Amino acid sequence: MDDFIQMMLPDSGPKQKISTLIFMDLEATGLPSLIGKQNVHITELSLVAVDRTNFENDNTLRVINKLSLCIRPRSIVSPTAMTITGLYNDILQKQEKFDESVPKLMEYFFRRLKQPMCLLAHNGNRYDFPLLQAELKHINYALDKEILCADTLEVFRSIASRTDTVYVDSPIAANEKNTQEKTNSKKSDNATLNKKRSISDDEADTLLSNDMELFTSLEEPIIDEFTTPKTNKEFENIHKPRKKTKLDTTWTPKNQYKATTEKKYHANVKRQLFENNDHERISNMKPNHINSKPTQFSLEKLYYHYFGESPPKSHYAEADCIALSKICQKVSTDFLKWIDEHSRSFNETSAMW
Repeated sequence: MDDFIQMMLPDSGPKQKISTLIFMDLEATGLPSLIGKQNVHITELSLVAVDRTNFENDNTLRVINKLSLCIRPRSIVSPTAMTITGLYNDILQKQEKFDESVPKLMEYFFRRLKQPMCLLAHNGNRYDFPLLQAELKHINYALDKEILCADTLEVFRSIASRTDTVYVDSPIAANEKNTQEKTNSKKSDNATLNKKRSISDDEADTLLSNDMELFTSLEEPIIDEFTTPKTNKEFENIHKPRKKTKLDTTWTPKNQYKATTEKKYHANVKRQLFENNDHERISNMKPNHINSKPTQFSLEKLYYHYFGESPPKSHYAEADCIALSKICQKVSTDFLKWIDEHSRSFNETSAMW
């Protein structure tokens, strides 16, 4: 009878604890806001699987299983994406396209792991999961409905506001909150802000490429012809007929990037591409204690919060997966509790395009 009642109740999440954590990261042709959703295609897919027991007890995370693939996209990789990921059009042209072999490899990989298993991606609800679902939809393929997923960005936001988040649906907590509002308006305002989990498209893009301003500095400066000239000579130059430039048949985005960086930019600038915009300020700060709450939630800033340094090889899919796993391990108890309660079927994800 109890089993029948349980079966009739609405599904509130997985009925067992997650046994395998699969940290996932995708690299793609660009950001939706810059190139349009229809032109965002996967260029690299990486899965790093960690057994729950190892995640709880092994600080080195030595026992992991990995699957990494590079994929030939159906659209051109944007210059910014090439700069960030190091994956150029000419390199990817030699790779295989996203076809049935990709999800089949994923399923063979999943069969080697303990169930239940959960895909984990940072900002996954807004980017990684919808993009993967779109690629699967394009080839009329669906993963097993037992595959779960959870967004680690939501996990850390929840942990940072743990008191308000845990009891967000509790009537008792609602009464307690009303009492707190009367006695402490400041705490009430903070709780209200923390409850807003959803993020805007702009914030999602910022989290995907936290160093966008540095990458755009590699481009040639664009002269706005509609700005007011400061001198008569400038005014005359604007109205001079432009010379037609001869098309360079040897041009490739990769060559352009190499020529630009080698001629104009010091090595320190190139090294800073994967560092925080406010690097000088951060380098003088001491890392926060692991028990303190993070206030910024990009992968890089979370890594610095817990380890006091930038993650190695940012925007390399496998490296980002491993960095994410180490960050999550720092709050393993709260992290595991959250994904046990809030993970959902991957098939519930809507496709990006």
